[in-house]
Amino acid sequence: MQAIAPQNGLLRNCFQHSSDRSRRTILSFGLRIRFGAHALIQRCREHKKRNVTEALPERLRATVRSAMSQAYATRDPRRARRLLDNLARRLEHQHPGAAASLREGLEETLTVMRLGYQRTSNECCRPPT
Repeated sequence: MQAIAPQNGLLRNCFQHSSDRSRRTILSFGLRIRFGAHALIQRCREHKKRNVTEALPERLRATVRSAMSQAYATRDPRRARRLLDNLARRLEHQHPGAAASLREGLEETLTVMRLGYQRTSNECCRPPT
């Protein structure tokens, strides 16, 4: 744990002076430094859907968002991964930015599903009231 101490200060400084999106990256990085392979990261599916659809023309956004929602609704991580990979392949030629956004961190959008957690991603990511 001693070797981690210098990085904690650097991560804390970066975290305090960054945007929300950067903070998520810094937090994930910090967890990986601290816990290594034992760190389980769950990316917010709603943010994933937003990031992917923002890289698409307006006419495709609802269809792609729906396809992603259906994949996440399966609650079977292998099936969800297969559906999302297929969607990325379909987007690749005409919308490579959207396909790349979908693939980036995709596995981390399935973490709670792989753990057998049966609540929706909205319930998982929503702050407590």
